[in-house]
Amino acid sequence: MSTLDPFGRSTALWLRAYPRRWRTARAAEVTEVLRDLAEPGAGRVDARTALALVRSGWAERWRDHPPLGTYLRHRLLDRPLPPRWAGWQRDDVHGRLFPVRFALTRTVGIAILLSLLAAVDHLAGTEIIGTGADDARFVVQYLSGFAVLLSLGKTLTHRREPEPERDDLGPFLPYVPLTPEPPRAPRRSLRRRTGPA
Repeated sequence: MSTLDPFGRSTALWLRAYPRRWRTARAAEVTEVLRDLAEPGAGRVDARTALALVRSGWAERWRDHPPLGTYLRHRLLDRPLPPRWAGWQRDDVHGRLFPVRFALTRTVGIAILLSLLAAVDHLAGTEIIGTGADDARFVVQYLSGFAVLLSLGKTLTHRREPEPERDDLGPFLPYVPLTPEPPRAPRRSLRRRTGPA
């Protein structure tokens, strides 16, 4: 398949609805099957097929996504995901908008905490957190600035190194022993002496 082929470009566009690792494994095969099924000389995927590709791609993403509770624990509390969703997590971290998703979920977490503090403050009858329009405007400005700065910081510090292939061993680094102790000379075996001492 040539990258300049209009039918291949059209198929690649509609296959973006699928997760990245699914496309890596199956995009070429699906493109060739769609090319075989299309009208002779078709320059793009027809609307019905495109809609089916998008619908099934989003269904695949939904099946591959962790449940809401696990997702929120992972996003808001930095809990590790079970191994079942390691592929989803890898796609998420290496995605283009990861810093934005990271910043928005942190901002939502802080907004929830501020809301809880305001509710407790209101129930207790104290005025630690203000409830006026100026205070609300300040909180919104703070949260917006926090999201922008966190997104920018994550963009600058987030490294998206290419993933090694499954069969690739990666870089060969010098051997570092697990224990810092120097190796000991082997012990002489304690054999029973025979004969006079």
